[in-house]
Amino acid sequence: MQPLPQCILAAIESTPVPPLPRVLLRLLEAVEDEGVSVTTLSEVIAQDPVLASRVLSAANSAAFRRGKGIVRIEDCVKVLGTRIVRTIATCLAVQHAFDPLPRGLKADLTEFWRHSLLVAETARVLAVEAHLPRVDEAYLAGLLHDLGELMLLVGLPEYPGLLAICPDEATLSGLEQKVLGTDHAAVGAWLADQWNLDSLLADAILFHHRTEAEIASADALSRLLWVAHAWIATGELPPSTEAMVGIAAENLFPPLTQAQERVAKIAAALGLTETQGDAKPPFPTLTGNGSRAIANGASDAGLVGAVRDLALMQPLQRALFALESDAEILSSLRESVRLLFGIGRLAFFKFDPVAATFRGADDGTQPALLRQLVVPLEPANSLVALSATRGEPCSSHEQGAAEPISLTDIQLLRGLGAERLICVPMRTSKQIVGVMAFGLSQTQFARLGKRITWLASFARLAASTLEAWREAQEHQKRIEAAVVARFERQAHRVVHEAGNPLGIIRNYLTLLERKLPGSSPLHEDLTIIGEEIDRVTRIVEGLSEPQADAGDTDLNAMVREMISFYDSALFAPRGIEVELALATGPARFVGDRDAVKQILLNLCKNAAEAMSRGGRLTIATAPDVFEGGQHYAELRVADNGPGLAADVLQRLKGGAHEQPAGRRGIGLSVVTTLVGRLEGKLICNTRPDEGTIFSVLIPAAATTAVEKI
Repeated sequence: MQPLPQCILAAIESTPVPPLPRVLLRLLEAVEDEGVSVTTLSEVIAQDPVLASRVLSAANSAAFRRGKGIVRIEDCVKVLGTRIVRTIATCLAVQHAFDPLPRGLKADLTEFWRHSLLVAETARVLAVEAHLPRVDEAYLAGLLHDLGELMLLVGLPEYPGLLAICPDEATLSGLEQKVLGTDHAAVGAWLADQWNLDSLLADAILFHHRTEAEIASADALSRLLWVAHAWIATGELPPSTEAMVGIAAENLFPPLTQAQERVAKIAAALGLTETQGDAKPPFPTLTGNGSRAIANGASDAGLVGAVRDLALMQPLQRALFALESDAEILSSLRESVRLLFGIGRLAFFKFDPVAATFRGADDGTQPALLRQLVVPLEPANSLVALSATRGEPCSSHEQGAAEPISLTDIQLLRGLGAERLICVPMRTSKQIVGVMAFGLSQTQFARLGKRITWLASFARLAASTLEAWREAQEHQKRIEAAVVARFERQAHRVVHEAGNPLGIIRNYLTLLERKLPGSSPLHEDLTIIGEEIDRVTRIVEGLSEPQADAGDTDLNAMVREMISFYDSALFAPRGIEVELALATGPARFVGDRDAVKQILLNLCKNAAEAMSRGGRLTIATAPDVFEGGQHYAELRVADNGPGLAADVLQRLKGGAHEQPAGRRGIGLSVVTTLVGRLEGKLICNTRPDEGTIFSVLIPAAATTAVEKI
């Protein structure tokens, strides 16, 4: 495919193409139903090319994509979840109500929509009859095949005039090539390429206006879409239908007629009646004040009313607040920005009030360079700090700006891969929460214009959402802490009251044992009773012990803390040099942190005892090791001592249940037991006179695994 002309690319990039208002209104109604199914949402989304493309784009973005590209709309909805789909629908509704089409443009999309749905249903029928494995892909190709027309309509000022002089679709592609140097098929294929799908979808869209002779040598999906388009455009199946799709034309008429009936039912349900009089061409047609105009139609009034009834941006805030983690909220905000403003390059900076600095957010999708940036609030040299200090958006290359751009801002531009930078403060009425940094092209920067005020409103909404979510989390933690404290007080009372009678019973058993003759068989029975009483005592005492902390812990910080504490006692007296080779970023694990401390201490003590005459001890960490289908944080302890004795190594391989011998054997037995409780893995490599390496794999925290992916 020839690259799109630069002027076309600049015009269509970030173009806010509108969906059919009636379908969007139906989707808004569906997502408000808490019990709505994925299938229902998918069926509504599949009725509109723009909605389908938005959901496809979101599901195949870096924030949600895992592995191969996703083509089925239902799979996309499953990946995104109903909350994210609700966010997308709300954003599109808000955009439609407050950001109308440019240049006062009014267009009737009814026949464009009907044509797209007819080709999609026809492609589905052909795929089913031809027994193709990816029926949903064929439907999607039909649904999106003319989406380039909408992108050109909204993005190019001259395109409406081109549509006005075009008599029918048969001549549209040639006219586009003559005037624009490209056509809507190439634009649609470009959009499909942006999703990086493992699919021939883009090719099928690109080829749907080729000649019958040319398409004969194309792939199966392209041939199928071409036949579907020909049937809808002319009302006749081409003579080469059987050669194209492998089915005789006469066998296709009944299912194709049923497909047309399905589209008619959908149109009737949406209130879209058949065109009376002369048939309109199947592409967007310009209107004056017609009842179907995008900006003034009855469906628009319903959509604007729905947005107004939802209190403008409140549904977006409600959708965001329903999310379950800080990272999930940031990810949803990122997608909302892309939908509302057409900006795909965004970095979040969270404010640390203690250090008075802004730190790059770690939400799993932000580039590594931007996650590492720390920007001081004072002096306000960077746009990040300047926007927070002023309480208003600040941009690079502002008109009349005297100060040169700072090095931090240059790093931001490089990290975002952008030409211009706009920083917008995330503030509540109480405090600064953070800053949103937007990377823009020259075209996007010029287009944003008066929408800066709306961007600032969105940032305030984002700040209040994050703050409310964090306050709710803190409130929940306070409640949990109060419950734990009350339980611990009760447990201490139980331990105290139960301890006295248990002690009396134990003493009485001791007296009985002394009174019995040495040969009495009752000694053994009394011993068993004593052991059981001891076990009950341990269980009761365990009630007052705090629960092991199985939260999210940074392995790097733990290693530094322990080595600084034990260096003078364990290593320095023996002349052991300690080297830390820790991961550059956090290496977080989930589990009992005290157990991990005990593992590290035992391994260090064993190594120190083995190198009594000096040596080198290396402690390393890794944030994400993928082993056996799971993500682990790794703790590696290596020494250059004499290596493990053969019997100790054998017992280590045998497991923790084997009886250890010697101090080093006992320490490793404890390590093995603790690793098992953590559901981790212990790997040991040792060579005589060369040293020993222990690798401890501990289940990684979810944030660490997301970063790696």
